[in-house]
Amino acid sequence: MNTTAHLVYGTAVGVDAVKDVASDVKDGVKDVVDKGVGAVKDVADDVADGVVDAAKATAKVSTKAFKGVTGISKKAYRKTYQESKRSFGKIKQLAGKVDFDDAVSRLVKLLDKDTTTDMCKQTCKASAKVVLGGKLPKADQKVAKVGCSPLCKAGVAVVQDIAEAIKG
Repeated sequence: MNTTAHLVYGTAVGVDAVKDVASDVKDGVKDVVDKGVGAVKDVADDVADGVVDAAKATAKVSTKAFKGVTGISKKAYRKTYQESKRSFGKIKQLAGKVDFDDAVSRLVKLLDKDTTTDMCKQTCKASAKVVLGGKLPKADQKVAKVGCSPLCKAGVAVVQDIAEAIKG
């Protein structure tokens, strides 16, 4: 074999070897990526399961909250709720337009056991349209903010009552 043919043959063998190495690397990378994707899917499934579990727990609390609006177990919470309802009823622009119990029920969904009345007022003001059921025209949104004080006193009382009931 002459030198040129030998060089061409050697190059072809080298190219084949490089192709084999590249193929092995590609297969290795594919395996790593597949394992990584599988791990990400597992984590996503775990997160999704956690979200579902949290939603179920929230639904249980929400159901208790709405039943609890008329049957708050602790006298102090019941008294706070009733006083807040009376105060809310005295706000002329809201009385008759917004159902207090429904508004508290919507507000409770936005709160947790650690929410203070002041934190609740901020949440209520920021979500006034949702909390009040979207029943007020834009001109009355300032009035809606006044309603947040009694709504929050009642809402926090409901949440605290539920938290204590869950603790047992």
